Amino acid sequence: MFSLIGGLITYPEQYVKIIIHEDPPFIEALFTTLFFQAMYTIGLIAMIHSIINSIITGLTPSLITSILDLFLPVAIPLAIIAGVIIWVVWSAATHLTAKLFGGTGEYIQILKLMGFTWFTLTIPIIPILTYPLAPMASIIGAIIFTLISFGWMVYINYHGVKEIYGVGGSEGLLALLLPILLIIILTATIPSLLILFTPMGW
Repeated sequence: MFSLIGGLITYPEQYVKIIIHEDPPFIEALFTTLFFQAMYTIGLIAMIHSIINSIITGLTPSLITSILDLFLPVAIPLAIIAGVIIWVVWSAATHLTAKLFGGTGEYIQILKLMGFTWFTLTIPIIPILTYPLAPMASIIGAIIFTLISFGWMVYINYHGVKEIYGVGGSEGLLALLLPILLIIILTATIPSLLILFTPMGW
């Protein structure tokens, strides 16, 4: 498993083909997703914990600690579960979109490949861990590194979609990005529509 991840880091295009054609066990892709999602989640929540501690000044320290102690045990597993759901749904949406473009691959192939690309979540962990030393730089770095992480994930999966489904470059990129754009549009639109059609909106 870790040799495949190392290959995706050093020779992404070649190892995308190896993963697709050697067909590693699903459990390896699942473990990769869970492991790196957990690492990212713990680091991110630790940073949020520090930010809340530094921002909230109107409450007593003991009360802040009590609230955060109640929040953390729930937030970490929920965030990990959310990451797994994103993996499954994004893979399914990419599969369906690629099929609309005439692709011939199988869902399990893109699901496994996307699972292995979850290792890119280690990139934002670097600035996240530096938060106690340089808070503002850490927050800015985490945002930038998250975008880099996402770009690297898309780059690897882009080659995977082309290999799995036999579609062209533009179709492969659209298959990956259209579901995300749709989610962003719906996220931005649905709350506005709900407000518009409430009694106050009338």
